Amino acid sequence: MHPLLHEKHEIFRNKVREFAEKEIKPIARELDEKGEFSPEITKKMGDLGLFGITIPEKYGGKNLDTLTYIIAVEELARIDSSQAATVASHNSLGIYPIFRFGTEEQKTRFLPSLMTGEKLWAFGLTEPEAGSDAGGSKIFITNSASEISAGATLQVVTSVQNGQKELSVVLVERNTEGYKTERICNKMMWRAADTGKLSFTNCSIPEENLMGERGQGSRIMLETLAGYLLPPWDWVWRREHLNRLCNIQQKDINSANLLIGFKALLSSWPIWILRLNLPEICCIKPVGKKITINPSEKRQLWQNFTVPK
Repeated sequence: MHPLLHEKHEIFRNKVREFAEKEIKPIARELDEKGEFSPEITKKMGDLGLFGITIPEKYGGKNLDTLTYIIAVEELARIDSSQAATVASHNSLGIYPIFRFGTEEQKTRFLPSLMTGEKLWAFGLTEPEAGSDAGGSKIFITNSASEISAGATLQVVTSVQNGQKELSVVLVERNTEGYKTERICNKMMWRAADTGKLSFTNCSIPEENLMGERGQGSRIMLETLAGYLLPPWDWVWRREHLNRLCNIQQKDINSANLLIGFKALLSSWPIWILRLNLPEICCIKPVGKKITINPSEKRQLWQNFTVPK
């Protein structure tokens, strides 16, 4: 066992793995084929304690470490990356910025209801023209369009002076007049995750829903994205496919070429090296240290990589 992994982490991993195998796996294919988001599975994940994992108990969270959170996403991703995306997005992009930048009143008002799986919160940044400017509509926003989506964190223009836009962040609740959601269907991946479009027509947001100081919108949004750990479901997908490839008969020249190509694919993604150092990354993240990868270590790790017999 890795020296930074403790018995509590393995107990938690086994609990999430058992849940994913028992509750998600039997219906994962059907949900994916239909492109259907499941509020029932989301509520069960809330009952298991997968929302607000690192948030203090006073706000309804579990007050556990970052490594525990990543283990949860990792185990969900083994079975269904859509459910992993739901959990990761709600925790890192929905809950985290409110906890990090919100006032005490905002934390008390919003966070407890977001810890149970009964409600989800979105992070609205991407624009229809592929940009992330502040505007009147958003697209490809996770956890934004289902019936349990409670609202979104948005960057908006709060004033314009001498042609310069002042960007700030507001918490916009779904019941706000002029707030409209539209589900996005026929996606290529994460088909069972809730992805939607958001539009706003003459929305009036109360002053108490301003999150952080005026003019600090870009800093808040970028810091939130920077704290959004590299998605474990991405490396899990590659690992699972590599394992399947390793079971192919080695005498098959096409399979051998496929293995070589897959190794090259992994080599081009730093996430492979990040996964090897995941416990260390999770332990230094809470104290704000910069994460770096030593090139010589990366090279040595890759040179030592061998395909299992």
